[in-house]
Amino acid sequence: MVEADIEDSVAGRVLEAHGTEEAQPMVVIRRASAAVVTQAESALLGNVSAAGTVARRVLSIGDAVRGKIVQLNAQVALLFLEEPPIEAMIDLSELHDEEGILRLGIGDELDAFVIEMGAKGIILSRKLPEKFQMLAKLKQAQEEKTPVEGLVLTAKKTGLEVAVEQVRAFCPASQVDLSPPEDMDSLVGEKLLFHVLKVKGQQRVLLSRRALLEEALQAKAAALRSELAEGKVLQGVVTRLREFGAFIDLGGLEGLVPTVELSHRRVQHPSEVLTPGEVVEVKVVRMEPPSPPEMKERITLSIKQCQVDPWTQAASQLQVGTPYTGKVVRLAPFGAFVELLPGVDGLLHISELGTKRVAHPKEVLTLGQELQVVLDAFSLEERRASLRMFSTAPTLEFPAFSSLTQELPVEPPVSALAPLEEMSLVIVKEPLGPREPRAPQPPREPPREPQPREPKEPRLRVGDITKVKIERMEPSGLFVSVGQKQGFIPSSETATARGSDLKRAFQLGQEVQAEVLSVSPGEWRLSIAKAQKTEERKTLERFRQQQKSSVGFGTLADKLKNLKLE
Repeated sequence: MVEADIEDSVAGRVLEAHGTEEAQPMVVIRRASAAVVTQAESALLGNVSAAGTVARRVLSIGDAVRGKIVQLNAQVALLFLEEPPIEAMIDLSELHDEEGILRLGIGDELDAFVIEMGAKGIILSRKLPEKFQMLAKLKQAQEEKTPVEGLVLTAKKTGLEVAVEQVRAFCPASQVDLSPPEDMDSLVGEKLLFHVLKVKGQQRVLLSRRALLEEALQAKAAALRSELAEGKVLQGVVTRLREFGAFIDLGGLEGLVPTVELSHRRVQHPSEVLTPGEVVEVKVVRMEPPSPPEMKERITLSIKQCQVDPWTQAASQLQVGTPYTGKVVRLAPFGAFVELLPGVDGLLHISELGTKRVAHPKEVLTLGQELQVVLDAFSLEERRASLRMFSTAPTLEFPAFSSLTQELPVEPPVSALAPLEEMSLVIVKEPLGPREPRAPQPPREPPREPQPREPKEPRLRVGDITKVKIERMEPSGLFVSVGQKQGFIPSSETATARGSDLKRAFQLGQEVQAEVLSVSPGEWRLSIAKAQKTEERKTLERFRQQQKSSVGFGTLADKLKNLKLE
């Protein structure tokens, strides 16, 4: 391409925007250097030079640029920008001074601002309008990450419309607060601080209040993290409730109170004792560093450890042998737990629930039922209390043996015989009436057949092997019945691989051999693995005994030893 073609191309583009060639006379200046022509051609037409691809900067409204004047006409001046290398136009009046004299010409450089981008091309101005000045400030605030103040105009489901001086901006709902706000209408008319996320043109300014709040929260968390330590007691606000516990905001850091640490009494769900927004006192139990580092640290808290231990109070309030009224709070296969005081539960063993055999306490008891029980045993160290049913049957009291041997007063004997001469016989005859009929006797019941007595269960000791029946399966182990007793086989004693599913290895109602590990009033613990090892050891011992007692036939040499050859 020659120089004339370049000039015609440039002139043609300017005339497209500002009129025809006849109406707009053009002053064309030839380039003196072919290198300049090549650079202009590459920038204007977007070709790729021999050195590589021309890198271009993406312009937007309000950007500051610098360019060189390459052409003048009656109304506009054509500039060639340094970055990106592209042409732009500026009104010729902006090149005049206050007296109206043209002070700039071809080859001069000047600084300007982009005020329009469209079909006409890129239009520049040396004076940025007030609105564009605010856009430039917003861009600077975005780069420097400094907050700006805005007035909330309206609230919608998608977010907030905010006025930052003369510029209308938008803050998405996800960027309004740390958590999605329930009522954004209450923010209308408020002046808030925001971070500038994006500035794109005149109609696209995105703000974020959440980013600003997160920065303040991180600074607060860093200060709190340096003071936090295990065992420290502080206040927090309940933020969320889940089945496994409650999340507490400590002021920049969030901790978890597990369900078992909410109260001394048994809690099924945190909503029974806590509500969101409630201020509580907590104790730091454990702090775990973040793993991986980009995750948050884990802070375990406890509300129960900040409260008075009810078992300590119960030690002075409860007396062994005294009847109390309690409420059934939990049913287990081996018995029922009865609440004597808030946070103090006693075990009523299944054998105390009646004279007949009871397979499960739910057959005779219900949750929340009140019972009259007697405290049979109490242990503050083990946090255990044993109960028995209270009986209202009267008891017979016999006098002491010493009271029966006391001496009675002896009176003189009285004769019961009268003298014969003082006795007389008097016969009185009374008419005999008809006999009254006897009442009919009810028919006698046939004799009952004798009921066969249930065989007594053998008493088991630790180390005995017995046959048990599987009643229930849990991840923690197997609940089995040992005759009329209830037992438990931990998963580690089931002779299965660690982490395996017990429901695949066993079946409900299946009978297995187990060895007794411990015997307690509340629960028997057994082991299938030890029973198998004991059986293997006994089998090996029997085999060895058989080998010792068996008589061998001897070797062939022994047989030929006494053989005589003829």
